[in-house]
Amino acid sequence: MTRIAICEDDEMERTVLQELVKAWAEANDVEVFVSSFASGEELIWSFSDRRYDILFLDILLEELDGIQTGQQIRSMDAKTDIIYCTAMTDFALDAYEVHAKGYLVKPYDPDKIEAVLAQCIR
Repeated sequence: MTRIAICEDDEMERTVLQELVKAWAEANDVEVFVSSFASGEELIWSFSDRRYDILFLDILLEELDGIQTGQQIRSMDAKTDIIYCTAMTDFALDAYEVHAKGYLVKPYDPDKIEAVLAQCIR
């Protein structure tokens, strides 16, 4: 089973992404367990007890932003695939420095989500 975490402070965006991930998993007969978080702090707290295979991280989070969250996650686990999600393209270089597996621009394109999931789950 693939463990996926979604960290997005906007509830609607979080729900949309969760549904797209679950739809892809069902269509591709992939077992996933999806957890959702509204802040980087919540994700890091959970990550200390439970590792995730794939993280979808919003970049513009309150307090601890997605880049900082990714840096902390990366220091705990170098293997987790991090996919950044944002409405802005200004942070691509920062995402590269965290060795992100993907960079998705909102609004979400289901084809791009499918492509990045297929790349992560091979």
